Amino acid sequence: MLVQEIARQVADDGGHCERSTHYHRYTLDFYMLALTVARACADEAAPVFEHAVGRLAYAARLLSDDTGRAPHIGDDDGGMLAPLCGRRSDDWSDSLAIAAALTGRGDLAVGAPTEETWWWLGGHLRAHDAPGSMPLAPPSAALAETGYYVSRSPRGDHLVIDAGPHGYQNGGHAHADALSLTYSIAGVPLLIDCGTGSYTIDPEVRDRLRSSACHNTLEIDGRSQSTPRGPFHWAHSASASATRWRANEAFDYLQGEHDGYTPIVHRRHVLALHGDIIIVADLVADIGGGSEPHSAAVHWHIDPRWQVTTSRDNAVIQSNASRVDLHIAQGSLECFRGDAESGLGWYSPVYGIVEPATTVRATRVAAPPFWIVSAFGLDSSNAVQSLDTLPVWAEAGVLRDAVGVRIVRDRSIDYALIADADRSSRPASWRLADFETDAHLLFVRLDADRSVARVAMVDGSFARSASKRALDVVLPRAVADMHVDMAHGAHLAGSAFGARVVVNGVEFTVAPERRTAARARVGRLDD
Repeated sequence: MLVQEIARQVADDGGHCERSTHYHRYTLDFYMLALTVARACADEAAPVFEHAVGRLAYAARLLSDDTGRAPHIGDDDGGMLAPLCGRRSDDWSDSLAIAAALTGRGDLAVGAPTEETWWWLGGHLRAHDAPGSMPLAPPSAALAETGYYVSRSPRGDHLVIDAGPHGYQNGGHAHADALSLTYSIAGVPLLIDCGTGSYTIDPEVRDRLRSSACHNTLEIDGRSQSTPRGPFHWAHSASASATRWRANEAFDYLQGEHDGYTPIVHRRHVLALHGDIIIVADLVADIGGGSEPHSAAVHWHIDPRWQVTTSRDNAVIQSNASRVDLHIAQGSLECFRGDAESGLGWYSPVYGIVEPATTVRATRVAAPPFWIVSAFGLDSSNAVQSLDTLPVWAEAGVLRDAVGVRIVRDRSIDYALIADADRSSRPASWRLADFETDAHLLFVRLDADRSVARVAMVDGSFARSASKRALDVVLPRAVADMHVDMAHGAHLAGSAFGARVVVNGVEFTVAPERRTAARARVGRLDD
């Protein structure tokens, strides 16, 4: 049975088909136990189990941050297969260490063998099974079949975006979390999933904590993307997909959408410049051509160890070790903590417990298409002061959807443009402020003296400013992604032959992107 279920329950990318991180860890532990016993008994199934363990552990390593902590995605019943040392159920470092020893793959571990590794394997753990040095952190990567897209930064930031199918069979352990995301900074959770709380004892808690409003995603007209029918079934479920995913040394970008509100479409764009800023642009569109106003609410659930102070369109999120600035364009902010009426401001750290937390909600009422843009400033030395939308100029009928923003910061001004061209239109270009491009995404940073300091581009062949001396990027063909900064030069995905990149009068030599290398890990922030 264990052999037969591998093909049914483990996706090709190693993710578990329940779309629940907790049940993924369960499955990994079950197959590690099966592998350990099969080897002890010289069972012919041992190589099959080893292959399954390797795939499951690879996905588990991507889904966990650099301390081994995994976000709560989908159901979490708080249980563990081998609770030997009183470890938290979201701490996967023991399972990853055991998997590394069983498969001989030190890259699966987050550190030295844990105590559980010795209890599990005993005298069978050989010296060469244990990683001798600190394993390198994996780069940003996607589990495309399961639907998880993971962005990592050199300092250990960990962003997981859910842009895949709802769940296995009836989706019994999945939540209404299409296009939701979680985020931790150097091992400290910031944007969290609200958890599970209950299965059958409290139906109200069960349905509320797995609703869209209790996830870091967008809710339309007060309705959840997916509608529950009993504790482990759904009357209607949304399915998400990623239409673009770019990952490189400087930034990661995802574009995704889901069908939970058909004919209304929620399309989400996430740009993560590592350790610097995260921009989340949410589009509400009506593919049926309707023009009636709709209410859209973007929820951001903050881990309790952070203190939140809000005003009309921004929030300051602080801990002892860090500060994050959240600004909203085209929406008004509200803050909830342990609010009984709305059901917001609660989270379940482990099954059976529900405690107060903080929820920040951005709401906008408008006729589609319309946008809500959120920007998280991650660099306290260059804090975000304001976020405004700007018009995107193009010939009539060229663009299907577009949004442009200006982000004023302490030491720079950032411009970001996202544009989806009408597929039936001829090749064209569009403008934001002083910049013209044909790219799907363009990000430009101007420093204090108005010099270009940083450029990021997705699916484009050129970008230029009104003064070509300031910025003039001309590529022989559209490339998947490109980034330039004055400290580290220019990098693009694809052929660099014939490329011309001029920034502030300096012509850069374009290097190919080194996107497959693991990153050296640095220290974490204090809890």
